[in-house]
Amino acid sequence: MNEQNFSTKVADWLSEQQCHPLRYDLTEELHARPFESLQTPADIFLFAKFTGEESRDNEFSHLQNFCQQHQLATPKVGVRHHRMYVGDDLIRWERHGEFTTFSLITSANSEQPFDAEVSSILLDWMSNTEGQILVATQLSIREYNAEAHTEENVVKLFNRASLVSSKLASEEAKVWTDLRIHESGFNRILLLNDKLRNRKLGRVAQRLMNISTYRNLALLALPIAQKASHELADLDRQLSILLDELSIPSDYTDIGGDRASRIELDSKMLRSLTALSMQIQSLSTQSRYRLSAADAYYALINSRLTELNETRVIGFQTIGEFLQRRLSPAMRTCTSVQGRLEDLSNRTSRAVDLLRTRLDLTLEHQNHSLLESMNKRVLAQMRLQQTVEGLSIAAITYYIISLIGYLTKSTDGLASQLGLSISPEVITGLSVLPVGFLVWYSVRRIKRKILEKTPN
Repeated sequence: MNEQNFSTKVADWLSEQQCHPLRYDLTEELHARPFESLQTPADIFLFAKFTGEESRDNEFSHLQNFCQQHQLATPKVGVRHHRMYVGDDLIRWERHGEFTTFSLITSANSEQPFDAEVSSILLDWMSNTEGQILVATQLSIREYNAEAHTEENVVKLFNRASLVSSKLASEEAKVWTDLRIHESGFNRILLLNDKLRNRKLGRVAQRLMNISTYRNLALLALPIAQKASHELADLDRQLSILLDELSIPSDYTDIGGDRASRIELDSKMLRSLTALSMQIQSLSTQSRYRLSAADAYYALINSRLTELNETRVIGFQTIGEFLQRRLSPAMRTCTSVQGRLEDLSNRTSRAVDLLRTRLDLTLEHQNHSLLESMNKRVLAQMRLQQTVEGLSIAAITYYIISLIGYLTKSTDGLASQLGLSISPEVITGLSVLPVGFLVWYSVRRIKRKILEKTPN
């Protein structure tokens, strides 16, 4: 069996097997958003729209309408990446978790950087899509020319105060940027290609665009962190006051109070702590996603910086150094707020648990006192009942003896006619003991049956 027939047989066998429904999707995910093979010179325009995670279906509808309008290949349903040529320009659409990017790659017609114009077709399409533009970056790729690209000439294109530069990819290219928004509305990046081949040039360009995009996405968390920091300070003060009150000794007799006062105050404090805990959880819910996303984007930025393999240009900061000085403090602020939120939440939860424990113990002591009081009351009632029970036996016995006395007196005349001598007083006296015993025994038996039917 030759190799081709064997492969066909295996393919037929695989088609008959039950494969995991995500097998092909997971494999394709590894090849999603490929690097472009770029030629020098070129200009790339990148727009990132912050759309949230709910507009996925609407975005895809806009993409389909755009492709149909310009007679382009319609993408498959559910794709997250699509590329298409409109004339000589390449347009890339990429759907990410909470943002969408639109990229235009066009061949440069001028040696002067940043002279290219954005295609009106792309702008019209973007005008009809949802979301807010968060990033707009222009990357100009030019062939390195020592005479044309002197430091004096390049500096004119940027803001000198924040200009950064470095050599990339084993010093095969050089990048200049100031990370500012210029009059054109774009951030500017100039990439001077010395020895990079097309595929590697595409990888370097995409990493630079990733850093430009992820930088703003990471910084979205900073205003939220700053606002949360002020709220946390107020919540921390409230918790400190409540903890001071919680530290008051549980024995209120020392300050003229009683157990009822302890329960009332602890219940009020528990309500305050619970309300404070709800405020903290609400603040955490509002900020947790954004702060966690900032950590993820910052990690991606550091990864892309490592992949760029920067080398210092004398007299300038590298992109990594600039971001380390300017972006890292913001990210540390976000991380600090996350830690404070978690710490405050844990402290509040522990305070609530401690207060509940103390309140439970106070209630148990109160219940114990109530039970002791009830036991004493029941004991007194039992003794009274026993006394009443003895009196009842005496009363019943007296009543029965009286009936026996009346009966013997009524039969005295009949006994005399029959020649019998019966003394009612003697019979009444002799019946006292047996009647009393029978009454006592009956009452005791009835009581025992009642107790047997009563649950423990």
